[in-house]
Amino acid sequence: MNGLSYSSLEIPTQVAVLSNKSVVQIQCSASRSAAITSAGELYIWGRSANSPAGLTNDYMVPMLVTAFAGLNVTEIACGNADTPNMVLTNLGEGRQIMFFCFAWIV
Repeated sequence: MNGLSYSSLEIPTQVAVLSNKSVVQIQCSASRSAAITSAGELYIWGRSANSPAGLTNDYMVPMLVTAFAGLNVTEIACGNADTPNMVLTNLGEGRQIMFFCFAWIV
């Protein structure tokens, strides 16, 4: 999986990649996880091999989703296998955009 090794943990453990970020929301599904920072950045990790969009990389450490840079992500709901992920952004002045994503661009 991307040449990275990972292990299952049974106790809460600090995620080093996010240790210097102010995480305001975490969402998980059976196959992937996501975190949103106070700066509106979206980080994802987990399995994406079942993506209909063809993204076959699995990320075992959180990766910044650059496709949402500058969009101030406020909410995330992680899908399973072939169901989409939902991302809500806040553009200010009461304007929001909702995205449904099967794959991530990191």
